Amino acid sequence: MEFSKEEVLQLLKQLVSTPSPSGKEAELVDRVESWLQSWGWEVKRIPTPESGDSLVAHYIFGDGPRFMLLGHLDTVEPVSGWDTDPYNLMIDGDLAYGLGALDMKGGLAAMLTVAKYIAELRARQGGVWLILTTDEERYSRGADAIVRTRILTEVRGGICAEPTDMKLVLGRRGRVVFRIEVEGRSAHATTPSKGVNAIAEASRVILDLEEYAGEVARRGGSLCVLSVSSYSPYLSVPDRCVLRVDRHLGVEESRAVAIEEFRRRIAKFRKRALIRVMVEDRPTPYMDAYRVDPSNPVVKAVVYAARQVLGRAPRRIIGESVADENYFVVRAGIPIVTLGPMGGNAHAANEYVHVPSLVACARIYYLALEKLLA
Repeated sequence: MEFSKEEVLQLLKQLVSTPSPSGKEAELVDRVESWLQSWGWEVKRIPTPESGDSLVAHYIFGDGPRFMLLGHLDTVEPVSGWDTDPYNLMIDGDLAYGLGALDMKGGLAAMLTVAKYIAELRARQGGVWLILTTDEERYSRGADAIVRTRILTEVRGGICAEPTDMKLVLGRRGRVVFRIEVEGRSAHATTPSKGVNAIAEASRVILDLEEYAGEVARRGGSLCVLSVSSYSPYLSVPDRCVLRVDRHLGVEESRAVAIEEFRRRIAKFRKRALIRVMVEDRPTPYMDAYRVDPSNPVVKAVVYAARQVLGRAPRRIIGESVADENYFVVRAGIPIVTLGPMGGNAHAANEYVHVPSLVACARIYYLALEKLLA
Protein backbone atom coordinates (compact mmCIF):
# COMPACT_ATOMS: atom_id res chain seq x y z
CA MET A 1 0.00 0.00 0.00
CA GLU A 2 1.30 3.43 -0.97
CA PHE A 3 0.21 6.48 1.01
CA SER A 4 0.40 10.01 -0.33
CA LYS A 5 2.09 12.84 1.52
CA GLU A 6 -1.00 14.97 0.96
CA GLU A 7 -3.43 12.69 2.79
CA VAL A 8 -1.06 12.23 5.75
CA LEU A 9 -0.61 16.01 5.98
CA GLN A 10 -4.37 16.58 5.74
CA LEU A 11 -4.91 14.38 8.80
CA LEU A 12 -2.01 16.03 10.64
CA LYS A 13 -3.40 19.49 9.90
CA GLN A 14 -6.76 18.56 11.43
CA LEU A 15 -5.11 16.95 14.46
CA VAL A 16 -2.91 19.99 15.14
CA SER A 17 -5.79 22.45 14.65
CA THR A 18 -7.77 20.68 17.40
CA PRO A 19 -6.18 21.70 20.73
CA SER A 20 -5.71 18.77 23.10
CA PRO A 21 -3.43 19.67 26.03
CA SER A 22 -3.54 17.03 28.78
CA GLY A 23 -6.89 17.24 30.52
CA LYS A 24 -8.53 19.03 27.56
CA GLU A 25 -8.61 16.26 24.97
CA ALA A 26 -12.41 15.89 24.67
CA GLU A 27 -12.83 17.70 21.33
CA LEU A 28 -10.10 15.67 19.65
CA VAL A 29 -11.45 12.43 21.13
CA ASP A 30 -14.86 13.16 19.54
CA ARG A 31 -13.27 13.99 16.21
CA VAL A 32 -11.06 10.91 16.00
CA GLU A 33 -13.89 8.64 17.17
CA SER A 34 -16.05 9.94 14.31
CA TRP A 35 -13.31 9.25 11.77
CA LEU A 36 -12.75 5.71 12.98
CA GLN A 37 -16.43 4.86 12.93
CA SER A 38 -16.75 6.17 9.37
CA TRP A 39 -13.84 3.89 8.37
CA GLY A 40 -15.54 0.78 9.75
CA TRP A 41 -13.87 0.45 13.15
CA GLU A 42 -15.76 -0.57 16.26
CA VAL A 43 -14.91 2.03 18.90
CA LYS A 44 -15.23 1.94 22.67
CA ARG A 45 -14.63 4.86 25.01
CA ILE A 46 -12.72 4.23 28.23
CA PRO A 47 -13.60 6.86 30.87
CA THR A 48 -10.46 8.55 32.15
CA PRO A 49 -10.70 10.73 35.30
CA GLU A 50 -9.50 14.33 34.93
CA SER A 51 -8.96 13.81 31.20
CA GLY A 52 -10.81 13.14 27.98
CA ASP A 53 -12.00 9.57 27.42
CA SER A 54 -9.44 7.25 25.85
CA LEU A 55 -10.36 5.30 22.71
CA VAL A 56 -10.08 1.56 22.14
CA ALA A 57 -11.00 0.60 18.57
CA HIS A 58 -10.77 -2.74 16.82
CA TYR A 59 -11.13 -4.15 13.33
CA ILE A 60 -11.47 -7.93 13.17
CA PHE A 61 -10.71 -10.03 10.07
CA GLY A 62 -11.38 -13.41 11.67
CA ASP A 63 -10.13 -15.83 14.27
CA GLY A 64 -6.47 -15.57 15.12
CA PRO A 65 -3.94 -13.26 16.77
CA ARG A 66 -4.68 -9.64 17.56
CA PHE A 67 -2.06 -6.88 17.36
CA MET A 68 -2.28 -3.22 18.31
CA LEU A 69 -1.20 0.25 17.25
CA LEU A 70 -0.66 2.64 20.17
CA GLY A 71 -0.55 6.41 20.50
CA HIS A 72 -1.64 9.29 22.73
CA LEU A 73 -3.97 12.15 21.86
CA ASP A 74 -2.73 14.80 24.29
CA THR A 75 0.01 17.39 24.00
CA VAL A 76 1.70 19.75 26.41
CA GLU A 77 0.43 23.34 26.70
CA PRO A 78 1.96 25.78 24.17
CA VAL A 79 4.99 27.70 25.47
CA SER A 80 6.19 31.17 24.55
CA GLY A 81 8.53 31.76 21.61
CA TRP A 82 6.50 30.37 18.70
CA ASP A 83 7.17 32.08 15.36
CA THR A 84 3.84 30.83 13.99
CA ASP A 85 0.41 29.89 15.33
CA PRO A 86 1.05 26.57 17.16
CA TYR A 87 -2.44 25.35 16.20
CA ASN A 88 -2.09 26.11 12.48
CA LEU A 89 0.17 23.61 10.72
CA MET A 90 2.84 25.43 8.70
CA ILE A 91 4.67 23.57 5.95
CA ASP A 92 8.22 24.55 5.01
CA GLY A 93 9.72 22.10 2.53
CA ASP A 94 9.91 18.68 4.18
CA LEU A 95 9.10 20.07 7.64
CA ALA A 96 5.69 20.67 9.22
CA TYR A 97 5.49 23.01 12.25
CA GLY A 98 2.77 22.91 14.89
CA LEU A 99 2.08 22.02 18.50
CA GLY A 100 2.29 18.24 18.82
CA ALA A 101 3.47 17.83 15.22
CA LEU A 102 6.23 15.56 16.54
CA ASP A 103 4.95 14.48 19.96
CA MET A 104 2.85 12.86 18.84
CA LYS A 105 0.25 14.01 16.35
CA GLY A 106 2.65 13.16 13.53
CA GLY A 107 2.71 9.53 14.62
CA LEU A 108 -1.07 9.69 15.09
CA ALA A 109 -1.50 10.91 11.52
CA ALA A 110 0.57 7.98 10.28
CA MET A 111 -1.46 5.47 12.32
CA LEU A 112 -4.77 7.01 11.31
CA THR A 113 -3.73 6.84 7.66
CA VAL A 114 -3.30 3.10 8.15
CA ALA A 115 -6.63 2.96 10.00
CA LYS A 116 -8.38 4.67 7.08
CA TYR A 117 -7.32 1.85 4.73
CA ILE A 118 -7.56 -1.01 7.22
CA ALA A 119 -10.16 -2.85 5.14
CA GLU A 120 -7.61 -3.20 2.33
CA LEU A 121 -5.06 -4.90 4.58
CA ARG A 122 -4.18 -8.29 3.15
CA ALA A 123 -5.12 -10.27 6.23
CA ARG A 124 -6.93 -13.57 6.47
CA GLN A 125 -7.02 -13.92 10.24
CA GLY A 126 -6.89 -12.04 13.53
CA GLY A 127 -7.47 -8.36 13.96
CA VAL A 128 -6.04 -4.94 14.77
CA TRP A 129 -6.63 -2.84 17.86
CA LEU A 130 -6.03 0.90 17.79
CA ILE A 131 -5.36 2.30 21.28
CA LEU A 132 -5.45 6.08 21.67
CA THR A 133 -4.82 7.33 25.19
CA THR A 134 -5.21 10.61 27.03
CA ASP A 135 -3.06 12.23 29.75
CA GLU A 136 0.17 10.56 28.58
CA GLU A 137 2.09 13.80 29.07
CA ARG A 138 1.19 13.95 32.77
CA TYR A 139 0.33 10.72 34.58
CA SER A 140 -0.72 8.29 31.80
CA ARG A 141 -4.21 8.14 33.25
CA GLY A 142 -5.58 6.91 29.93
CA ALA A 143 -3.19 3.98 29.65
CA ASP A 144 -3.75 3.14 33.31
CA ALA A 145 -7.54 3.09 32.82
CA ILE A 146 -7.28 0.82 29.76
CA VAL A 147 -4.92 -1.63 31.46
CA ARG A 148 -7.31 -1.88 34.41
CA THR A 149 -10.18 -2.97 32.11
CA ARG A 150 -8.19 -6.05 30.98
CA ILE A 151 -9.84 -5.53 27.59
CA LEU A 152 -6.65 -6.38 25.68
CA THR A 153 -6.08 -9.92 26.96
CA GLU A 154 -6.06 -11.37 23.41
CA VAL A 155 -3.50 -8.88 22.04
CA ARG A 156 -0.15 -10.52 21.29
CA GLY A 157 1.94 -7.44 20.60
CA GLY A 158 1.93 -3.90 19.34
CA ILE A 159 3.63 -0.95 17.67
CA CYS A 160 3.74 2.53 19.19
CA ALA A 161 4.15 5.65 17.04
CA GLU A 162 5.93 7.90 19.57
CA PRO A 163 8.72 9.89 17.85
CA THR A 164 12.00 7.94 17.76
CA ASP A 165 13.88 9.51 14.84
CA MET A 166 13.06 6.30 12.91
CA LYS A 167 14.96 4.19 15.45
CA LEU A 168 13.41 1.06 16.95
CA VAL A 169 12.83 1.26 20.71
CA LEU A 170 12.94 -2.22 22.25
CA GLY A 171 12.60 -1.08 25.87
CA ARG A 172 12.19 1.87 28.18
CA ARG A 173 13.64 2.89 31.50
CA GLY A 174 11.50 2.99 34.65
CA ARG A 175 10.98 5.92 37.01
CA VAL A 176 10.40 6.99 40.58
CA VAL A 177 10.34 10.49 42.11
CA PHE A 178 11.57 11.15 45.65
CA ARG A 179 10.62 13.90 48.08
CA ILE A 180 13.29 14.75 50.65
CA GLU A 181 12.23 16.88 53.62
CA VAL A 182 15.11 18.44 55.56
CA GLU A 183 14.23 19.79 59.02
CA GLY A 184 16.88 21.91 60.73
CA ARG A 185 16.65 24.20 63.76
CA SER A 186 15.78 27.88 63.63
CA ALA A 187 17.77 30.65 65.26
CA HIS A 188 18.29 34.35 64.68
CA ALA A 189 20.12 34.88 61.40
CA THR A 190 22.75 37.00 63.14
CA THR A 191 23.77 33.95 65.21
CA PRO A 192 23.47 31.11 62.68
CA SER A 193 25.72 28.81 64.69
CA LYS A 194 22.91 28.45 67.24
CA GLY A 195 20.69 26.83 64.62
CA VAL A 196 20.88 24.22 61.89
CA ASN A 197 20.37 25.69 58.44
CA ALA A 198 18.07 23.36 56.47
CA ILE A 199 19.20 24.85 53.16
CA ALA A 200 22.85 24.22 53.94
CA GLU A 201 22.09 20.63 54.93
CA ALA A 202 20.03 20.15 51.79
CA SER A 203 22.97 21.51 49.77
CA ARG A 204 25.21 18.77 51.16
CA VAL A 205 22.63 16.22 50.08
CA ILE A 206 22.49 17.73 46.57
CA LEU A 207 26.27 17.63 46.17
CA ASP A 208 26.29 13.98 47.19
CA LEU A 209 23.48 13.23 44.75
CA GLU A 210 25.54 14.77 41.94
CA GLU A 211 28.24 12.21 42.67
CA TYR A 212 25.67 9.42 42.99
CA ALA A 213 24.23 10.38 39.57
CA GLY A 214 27.46 9.17 37.97
CA GLU A 215 27.06 5.74 39.55
CA VAL A 216 23.44 5.60 38.42
CA ALA A 217 24.35 6.55 34.85
CA ARG A 218 26.81 3.65 34.63
CA ARG A 219 23.85 1.32 35.30
CA GLY A 220 21.81 2.84 32.50
CA GLY A 221 19.71 5.11 34.75
CA SER A 222 19.70 8.81 35.57
CA LEU A 223 19.21 11.08 38.57
CA CYS A 224 18.24 14.75 38.60
CA VAL A 225 17.24 17.19 41.36
CA LEU A 226 14.01 18.69 40.04
CA SER A 227 13.34 21.38 42.62
CA VAL A 228 14.54 22.98 45.86
CA SER A 229 12.13 24.96 48.01
CA SER A 230 12.60 26.88 51.26
CA TYR A 231 11.42 30.23 52.54
CA SER A 232 11.45 32.29 55.72
CA PRO A 233 9.85 35.75 55.88
CA TYR A 234 11.88 36.60 59.00
CA LEU A 235 15.52 37.16 59.82
CA SER A 236 15.80 33.53 60.84
CA VAL A 237 17.90 30.50 60.03
CA PRO A 238 15.66 28.47 57.69
CA ASP A 239 14.53 25.31 59.45
CA ARG A 240 12.89 23.55 56.50
CA CYS A 241 13.89 22.71 52.92
CA VAL A 242 12.24 20.30 50.48
CA LEU A 243 13.92 18.60 47.51
CA ARG A 244 12.29 16.68 44.66
CA VAL A 245 14.51 14.18 42.87
CA ASP A 246 13.83 12.27 39.66
CA ARG A 247 15.33 8.78 39.39
CA HIS A 248 15.06 6.95 36.07
CA LEU A 249 15.84 3.24 36.27
CA GLY A 250 17.94 1.27 33.79
CA VAL A 251 16.21 -1.70 32.15
CA GLU A 252 17.98 -4.12 34.49
CA GLU A 253 17.19 -2.16 37.68
CA SER A 254 14.50 -2.98 40.23
CA ARG A 255 12.43 -0.09 41.52
CA ALA A 256 12.28 -1.58 45.03
CA VAL A 257 16.06 -1.99 45.15
CA ALA A 258 16.60 1.54 43.81
CA ILE A 259 14.32 3.00 46.49
CA GLU A 260 16.09 1.17 49.30
CA GLU A 261 19.52 2.18 47.97
CA PHE A 262 18.44 5.83 47.75
CA ARG A 263 17.17 5.82 51.35
CA ARG A 264 20.48 4.39 52.59
CA ARG A 265 22.39 7.03 50.64
CA ILE A 266 20.51 9.88 52.34
CA ALA A 267 20.60 8.33 55.83
CA LYS A 268 24.23 9.41 56.41
CA PHE A 269 23.16 13.08 56.44
CA ARG A 270 20.89 12.71 59.48
CA LYS A 271 23.58 13.58 62.03
CA ARG A 272 22.76 17.30 62.16
CA ALA A 273 19.26 17.53 60.66
CA LEU A 274 16.12 15.44 60.59
CA ILE A 275 15.75 14.14 57.03
CA ARG A 276 12.75 12.26 55.70
CA VAL A 277 12.82 10.43 52.35
CA MET A 278 9.49 9.61 50.71
CA VAL A 279 8.35 8.36 47.34
CA GLU A 280 6.27 11.21 45.94
CA ASP A 281 2.56 10.47 45.59
CA ARG A 282 1.01 10.35 42.13
CA PRO A 283 -2.47 9.34 40.87
CA THR A 284 -1.20 6.38 38.82
CA PRO A 285 1.47 3.76 39.56
CA TYR A 286 5.11 4.47 38.88
CA MET A 287 6.45 2.78 35.77
CA ASP A 288 8.86 -0.15 35.79
CA ALA A 289 11.53 -0.63 33.13
CA TYR A 290 11.18 -3.25 30.40
CA ARG A 291 12.97 -4.76 27.42
CA VAL A 292 11.30 -6.68 24.56
CA ASP A 293 12.99 -9.85 23.33
CA PRO A 294 14.56 -9.11 19.90
CA SER A 295 13.27 -12.48 18.66
CA ASN A 296 9.64 -11.48 19.27
CA PRO A 297 7.46 -11.64 16.11
CA VAL A 298 6.55 -7.94 16.42
CA VAL A 299 10.22 -6.95 16.39
CA LYS A 300 10.84 -9.15 13.36
CA ALA A 301 7.81 -7.76 11.52
CA VAL A 302 8.79 -4.13 12.06
CA VAL A 303 12.40 -4.80 11.05
CA TYR A 304 11.14 -6.55 7.91
CA ALA A 305 8.81 -3.65 7.07
CA ALA A 306 11.52 -1.05 7.71
CA ARG A 307 13.88 -2.89 5.35
CA GLN A 308 11.21 -2.75 2.65
CA VAL A 309 10.50 0.95 3.15
CA LEU A 310 13.87 2.39 4.21
CA GLY A 311 16.18 -0.11 2.57
CA ARG A 312 17.82 -0.87 5.91
CA ALA A 313 17.08 -2.22 9.35
CA PRO A 314 16.37 0.48 11.97
CA ARG A 315 18.91 1.07 14.72
CA ARG A 316 17.75 -0.55 17.98
CA ILE A 317 17.79 1.53 21.17
CA ILE A 318 16.39 1.77 24.70
CA GLY A 319 14.07 4.72 25.31
CA GLU A 320 15.52 7.24 27.77
CA SER A 321 12.23 8.09 29.46
CA VAL A 322 8.99 6.42 30.48
CA ALA A 323 5.82 6.43 28.37
CA ASP A 324 2.49 4.64 28.04
CA GLU A 325 4.32 1.61 26.68
CA ASN A 326 5.67 0.85 30.18
CA TYR A 327 2.14 0.12 31.42
CA PHE A 328 1.11 -2.02 28.46
CA VAL A 329 4.31 -4.08 28.44
CA VAL A 330 4.85 -4.52 32.19
CA ARG A 331 1.30 -4.57 33.56
CA ALA A 332 -0.67 -5.95 30.59
CA GLY A 333 2.09 -8.26 29.35
CA ILE A 334 1.91 -7.03 25.74
CA PRO A 335 5.29 -6.79 23.96
CA ILE A 336 5.40 -3.39 22.26
CA VAL A 337 8.08 -1.84 20.07
CA THR A 338 8.19 1.86 19.26
CA LEU A 339 9.11 3.43 15.95
CA GLY A 340 8.14 6.95 15.05
CA PRO A 341 8.99 9.93 12.86
CA MET A 342 11.91 12.34 12.77
CA GLY A 343 11.66 15.95 13.90
CA GLY A 344 12.62 18.36 16.65
CA ASN A 345 11.65 20.82 19.40
CA ALA A 346 9.24 18.47 21.19
CA HIS A 347 7.72 20.26 24.22
CA ALA A 348 9.29 23.50 22.96
CA ALA A 349 8.49 26.40 20.63
CA ASN A 350 8.48 25.75 16.88
CA GLU A 351 7.99 21.99 17.19
CA TYR A 352 8.28 20.25 13.83
CA VAL A 353 8.09 16.86 12.16
CA HIS A 354 9.85 15.55 9.05
CA VAL A 355 7.01 14.84 6.62
CA PRO A 356 8.66 12.09 4.48
CA SER A 357 9.33 10.15 7.69
CA LEU A 358 5.59 10.28 8.47
CA VAL A 359 4.76 8.64 5.17
CA ALA A 360 7.50 6.07 5.77
CA CYS A 361 6.07 5.29 9.22
CA ALA A 362 2.58 4.72 7.79
CA ARG A 363 3.99 2.27 5.25
CA ILE A 364 6.05 0.47 7.90
CA TYR A 365 3.04 0.06 10.23
CA TYR A 366 0.90 -1.24 7.36
CA LEU A 367 3.49 -3.74 6.10
CA ALA A 368 4.28 -4.94 9.62
CA LEU A 369 0.60 -5.62 10.32
CA GLU A 370 0.27 -7.48 7.04
CA LYS A 371 3.20 -9.72 7.96
CA LEU A 372 1.86 -10.36 11.46
CA LEU A 373 -1.63 -11.23 10.20
CA ALA A 374 -0.61 -13.12 7.05
